Amino acid sequence: MKELKQLKLLLIISHSLIPIAAGHGLGILFLFEIISPIRIFQNGILFDINAEFQDRLMLVGLISILSKIILIISLIIKNSKFKNWLTISGIFVLWFATYILTKKPDIDSLADLPLITSLIAIILSVVVLIKTLNKELKLKKKGIVKHCT
Repeated sequence: MKELKQLKLLLIISHSLIPIAAGHGLGILFLFEIISPIRIFQNGILFDINAEFQDRLMLVGLISILSKIILIISLIIKNSKFKNWLTISGIFVLWFATYILTKKPDIDSLADLPLITSLIAIILSVVVLIKTLNKELKLKKKGIVKHCT
């Protein structure tokens, strides 16, 4: 159980540290996660996953911070079923953010760097997902055994 918490934290950190080529420099995804909620109230955000790379960054930041909030809540919640559901949901939201960030890498060379560096977070998310699903299966088996006895 402690191992799964550590893996979730590592996943959150690794996904936040994905480098992004923006403008004439580099940034990390965490910066866009902080800026995106502020931009909603100032200028709004373009909700178009087919937009150019630069125009998708605020949307990616917003979806990414949402996934991390879900994963952080899953660390705090005590109810095992709800915790597992939150973890699985958070991972799928995180994958969606990664997809929007890295789509069209061959057309848009700016998406190449995030695509390569996001592989660590993707691998970690698969490990967390498998461990969570195994945990959920164990809970269901316990429920079946209790009902049968």
